[in-house]
Amino acid sequence: MSSTKKLPLLILSFLATYLITEVSGDFKLLILHNNDMHSHLEEVSQTSGRCKEPGKCYGGFARVSSAVSEIRRSMSGKRHVLFMNAGDTFQGTPYYSIFKWKIMAQFIDMLGLDVMCLGNHEFDDGPQGLAPFLARVSTISVACNINITLEPDLDAPSLRPSLVKTINGTKVGIIGYLTPETQYMHETGKVIFLDEIDSINRESARLKKEGVKIIIALGHSGYLMDLKIAESCPDVDVVVGGHTNTFLFAGKAPDIEVPIDTYPKIVTQRSGKKVAVVQAFAFTKYLGYLMVDFDNDGEPVAFSGNPILLNSSFPEDSKILAALEPYKEQVKNKTSGVVGVTKVLLNNAHKECKLGECNIGNLIADSMVDYSVNKYQGSGWTEAPIAFIQGGGVRGTINATSNNGNITYGDIMEILPFENVLLRIHVYGKILKQIFEFAVHRYEYTKVQQVGEFLSVSGIKVVYDITKPAGQRVVSLKIRCANCLVPVYENLDENKIYGIVLADYLVNGGDKFDIIKNNIISQHPLSVTDLEALNIYIKKKSPIYPGLEGRITILSNHTGSGTTVLKPSYAFFFVIFVVYQQISSSITLS
Repeated sequence: MSSTKKLPLLILSFLATYLITEVSGDFKLLILHNNDMHSHLEEVSQTSGRCKEPGKCYGGFARVSSAVSEIRRSMSGKRHVLFMNAGDTFQGTPYYSIFKWKIMAQFIDMLGLDVMCLGNHEFDDGPQGLAPFLARVSTISVACNINITLEPDLDAPSLRPSLVKTINGTKVGIIGYLTPETQYMHETGKVIFLDEIDSINRESARLKKEGVKIIIALGHSGYLMDLKIAESCPDVDVVVGGHTNTFLFAGKAPDIEVPIDTYPKIVTQRSGKKVAVVQAFAFTKYLGYLMVDFDNDGEPVAFSGNPILLNSSFPEDSKILAALEPYKEQVKNKTSGVVGVTKVLLNNAHKECKLGECNIGNLIADSMVDYSVNKYQGSGWTEAPIAFIQGGGVRGTINATSNNGNITYGDIMEILPFENVLLRIHVYGKILKQIFEFAVHRYEYTKVQQVGEFLSVSGIKVVYDITKPAGQRVVSLKIRCANCLVPVYENLDENKIYGIVLADYLVNGGDKFDIIKNNIISQHPLSVTDLEALNIYIKKKSPIYPGLEGRITILSNHTGSGTTVLKPSYAFFFVIFVVYQQISSSITLS
């Protein structure tokens, strides 16, 4: 049997295994969706990194396209199909790092999307990096809560507050939204960001006046905001989200991802109306599959579905593979060189670097200190014995069992895709403590929201107590000495000036680290990117085997043993969150 003939059987098997029995309605809609693709044009590994083992790969644009095309064909005459993407198409692999918006415009249009929304990473290169994409692409992007009046280059026909699709006489409106946090994470120029809920309600009211019966909110603000929108926007019937890489699933999960709730998540509004909320993890590994039945008034009467795991049994679209080939060769030439070897898993597959100490974060921070030390020519062994990098800046995972543990330049490009310039700065100790307080001020939301300010460190030993109020969570902070013959860790002196190595992103106040931006005593550029510093360090230290060293301790009380443990307060928060979701969940609507 050819690969192109296997797909219908796979779809039928999926429907039989995972989908809940339908309840008929007058208008039947199938929403296919994904989010946070992050330029993963090629297949990914099980942990969503670069796939180096043929036959054990997932996703990729060619596989997504093939699956969507076959589902559309199989549903012809049975159910209307809309395919949508919830943002963060840019950034994440060498394809974007090398070719930027041009390659994404080409392949987004080949993917066959009906509509997409903007993600925060679409602003990675500022409005000037997004404008040519919008000018070139034919796929419509929606975003109702941004004002681009002062950035006229973004005013392209492909960017609208919403899109109305008339399907068999029924008007379906798709309203876009984007997290206002974008302005603190990226260079957004003069774009003005507005409240998501207010903006969606204004736009939905306008669409309703124009005869739109069904409203879908498509956005990139994270799972908690998706739930709030479902609760607070009375016209919205379905929320298709992104940003937090949230995995929802009904039943036993098909792979290593652990669902935080059922799919779809049903939110009940005060009026009694049921609204479905969905996300589909990230990196093209899954394709969201949500069936919704509506009555004659456009009210939803039934939801059912589950994400489809796009494993290697799904064929790939030959047209996309052929179009990708010339780019693939150029990427290979620039990224295939082996930098070094790892003996251990360099792990950040499931937000490890946003939740606690992670060995890949340790490695990066150590490389930053090492580069500074080797360029230093003053007295003592260094003037900057410490470094840190925010969790949101660390991407990807490298598996020691893949490719014999070889680390290529492409691997480290995926880990540090932003190529931030390193600087050596000086701040007072009291500021340093405030920096670490800020790093955990909303720690308990990390699992369900995209929180990126948690810091991986070098030359620092920090103890947090998350049961304490925000701003009072740093229990202990020890700093490696600089002006010493033998480096040791000393208690923080709030009146002392400390030298730190960090990226220009944080120096400029990225991720709301204004405490850094506004309190720098002096700064000196090191004329190297974080990517290149890591490249140099791995070459020098290979084979590498970074571990967890007790640099970061998260205690349940003040009698902890120095290991990183889950806080009771966080566990309590998460249990309450899940219980709330389960109580309010329903699949078939009454």
